[in-house]
Amino acid sequence: FCLPDVFFYSAALTQIIKHAGIRYFLTQKMSWNQFNKLPSHSFLWEGMDGSQVLTHFPPVDTYNSMANVKDVLFNTSNYKDHDRSTQSYLLFGYGDGGGGPTRGMLEQLNRMQDVDGLPQVNQRTPHDFFKRLESDIKDPIIWRGELYFEYHRGTYTTQADTKRDNRRSEELLHDVEFISAIAFSTQDFPYPSESLAKLWKIVLTNQFHDIIPGSSITEVYQDSDRDYRSVLTESSELRRSAAAALLDQEPEYTGHIAVFNTLSFDRRELVTLPPGSPTLQTSALGEPLGVVEVPSLGYAVVEPSTQQSHTVNVNQSNDVFILENEYVIAKFNPGGQLTSLHDKQNNRECIKPNKNANQFVLFDDNPVNFDAWDVDIYHLEKYQPIASAHSVRIIEEGPLRASLEFEFAISSQSNIRQVVSLTSLSPRLEFNTEVDWHEDHKFLKVEFPLNLRAMFATYEIQFGHLQRPTHFNNSWDMARFEVSAHHWVDFSETDFGVALLNDCKYGISIHGSDMRLSLRKSGTHPDPRGDNGVHVMTYSLLPHNGPFSVESVVRPGYELNTPVVAATVSHRSAGGESLF
Repeated sequence: FCLPDVFFYSAALTQIIKHAGIRYFLTQKMSWNQFNKLPSHSFLWEGMDGSQVLTHFPPVDTYNSMANVKDVLFNTSNYKDHDRSTQSYLLFGYGDGGGGPTRGMLEQLNRMQDVDGLPQVNQRTPHDFFKRLESDIKDPIIWRGELYFEYHRGTYTTQADTKRDNRRSEELLHDVEFISAIAFSTQDFPYPSESLAKLWKIVLTNQFHDIIPGSSITEVYQDSDRDYRSVLTESSELRRSAAAALLDQEPEYTGHIAVFNTLSFDRRELVTLPPGSPTLQTSALGEPLGVVEVPSLGYAVVEPSTQQSHTVNVNQSNDVFILENEYVIAKFNPGGQLTSLHDKQNNRECIKPNKNANQFVLFDDNPVNFDAWDVDIYHLEKYQPIASAHSVRIIEEGPLRASLEFEFAISSQSNIRQVVSLTSLSPRLEFNTEVDWHEDHKFLKVEFPLNLRAMFATYEIQFGHLQRPTHFNNSWDMARFEVSAHHWVDFSETDFGVALLNDCKYGISIHGSDMRLSLRKSGTHPDPRGDNGVHVMTYSLLPHNGPFSVESVVRPGYELNTPVVAATVSHRSAGGESLF
């Protein structure tokens, strides 16, 4: 597997390589690291599931070698594994931007095959090289976990709309595949193979190296925006068609509500009901709300209950706004900052004393190089809290959901509108956030100083999770001042923890007990428009009993990202039924 130029090496990658029947891995980009160099060029890389691949970093430290004497000598002198191996590889040609090798390069290599003072030079296929390396290397070093690339950390955040639409597309296509497969197996429903293949190819094309990281030109994002609109529109229609085909159109159930759960665990959720449904509460937009229960990988035809044993309420006491249910008490000041989050069942305060959480902060975004790609460690020295909210109002008062609305001014041209909600069902505090962003070279984050201590935090990656340090004990720790995560990150002690969930963000940092989620980055090269425009996102703060677990963190993270699917069609039998 040849991956010469990429911006991160997930701890899940080795198992993907091995499942594809591949035994060897080659990359070069790690030679760019800012602070630390790996101790080996030839080693076994072991992923989080224990799978290993023989890995080689060409010691010439470039994929654009000119194949001259200087590069060949450096490739040999720089090789860190002479005590273990006599083989190393050199990538030559105009690789970045294309063009490949020239006739001159080939002639140089031909003349250097057997010259005194030079290493032996031969051209071989990658397979031949790795077979020779595999038989030659003795006691290879094993590197476990991710290969953290100490560069291009800004790509976790740049072009936020593209990252959001990618995640929405992945999840929506998963729903389409699941519901269509069940409809195909139980009804006379044609599985949409061709449509799914077409849509997945569009999504995968936009996961290209310079599109999804945010490091492309303006015209690329004009194209990708159009692509995602098409994917999301067509996928929504495919999902609706499959759901309608799965459920019989029985007259006696006309108008009943069918809810689908495409996740692998039972769920009890607050959802928006069809207009006219009986309800205990309407939303701020006038929509009826209801609590539904739906089995794992299944559906239910439900009549949402108008009886509610547990409630949530909102109160204002002097200058404190309080959201409270049976799980937590959340206190906000009029400026929109969370001053206290008390877990009632564990009797724990989540927010550090005398500190404010949900604090929006701005940092200067002026990396030395690679405007869209990079964020440098010194950006942390330019810390500017955003002014408190200039307006606050209660927009929902329970009993199913209570909500506050805050409005902030970032500058004369940029602002934030945020709705903070707490339901009667969960301790999860949800922040629905709309940022109208018109800034250049500023980096917007939101921070949560937590009343916890732990040496490591747990981050979701592809197909699993891993731990990273929360301290700067050494240069390897310090280099990870900005890292990536998917649906959630968790910060826990042995008996209590707090998770931060999100629906479209990837850049995050935890130093000490301060957790920051990166929201908007605003470089102007290669896209001078940067991230300007309106961006909508949701993040949630979730206290939980005990240390990190699937039940306490992973499931809520997926619930936030994959809502239950509602369809106003009928079915022959009310109540839950597992599709499997």
